[in-house]
Amino acid sequence: MATILAAATGNWSATGTWTGGVVPTTGDIVVANGKTVTIDTLNVTVAEVRNDTTGGAVAGGGFNMVSGGSLTANVYAGSTSTACVTWAGTAGQTATVTGQIFAGTASSSNGINCTNGNLTVGGGSSTTGGAGSTASGAYGINFASSGTLLFGTAGNPGIIVGGTSNVGSPSWCSGLAIAGNNSTSTIYATTIYGGSAGQGFGIQYSGTNANSTVVAQSVGATTRNQAAIYIVATGNISITCSGDIVGSQGAFNNGAIACQSNATVNVSCAGLVYGGSNNQSFGISNSGGTVNLTGNVIGGVGGVGAICSASTATFNIIGSATAASATSA
Repeated sequence: MATILAAATGNWSATGTWTGGVVPTTGDIVVANGKTVTIDTLNVTVAEVRNDTTGGAVAGGGFNMVSGGSLTANVYAGSTSTACVTWAGTAGQTATVTGQIFAGTASSSNGINCTNGNLTVGGGSSTTGGAGSTASGAYGINFASSGTLLFGTAGNPGIIVGGTSNVGSPSWCSGLAIAGNNSTSTIYATTIYGGSAGQGFGIQYSGTNANSTVVAQSVGATTRNQAAIYIVATGNISITCSGDIVGSQGAFNNGAIACQSNATVNVSCAGLVYGGSNNQSFGISNSGGTVNLTGNVIGGVGGVGAICSASTATFNIIGSATAASATSA
């Protein structure tokens, strides 16, 4: 394994792009070193791609995907407001990335930034939001395209985790941000967790007319502070959970699944939906849309409701409700 730094902006396949004139191969750690490298080789496998200071590199720069390109590598964004991997194709074009994907510590230091085209994130991948007090707007994956996103596979789902911070209160540092208008997404995940940072959600939906299908084994956890799935988009979102949907321990943004907009959200839960340990840490909250829940709900620790619905919203339950399970706001 070698650490290879870019020496110039250029194509991945060109020896002149790399310090020492050696094109990276399987097992190498590859650092942008402030340069922009176009991954013109369609199938690339390395250990890591980074745009931080690893190996004495200059922070910044990044790696651009091409249509039909496939990158297998762990992705680490750094401390500058630059995405590590960028995909900006045209309608109908697709790029694929497979690996563990991490946002950085600066605003807009996304692990992957997709502004157009389709993006496939391969089976078994994970994505984690930004870390630190300056990581506002740092997403593991920022899908700002009107195209199609596929995350994981049914047989090999991934993991989605919101951002973390021990100091300050960075905002919008989710593991996966789906921000494109008229986007379509299919997401397979074992776990979807919020983080500890302000608005460090697992999945964050914004934009208009989002159409999404989420299949997960568990959503939310009492050890997390933020919502696992946060919805401020319009459109139709379907969430199927084979395990439990659990409210967080924090009081911010109301629960494991929080619908804050005029969206239609259909939730099917084979386990239980229950609240967390603190005020407003509901399993599911709905302040403006229509939520249709198929499943059983139970009150949380300290009487926290499993669900909360504003009087102007619609919440339909097909299943049983026990203890302090229903709360109106």
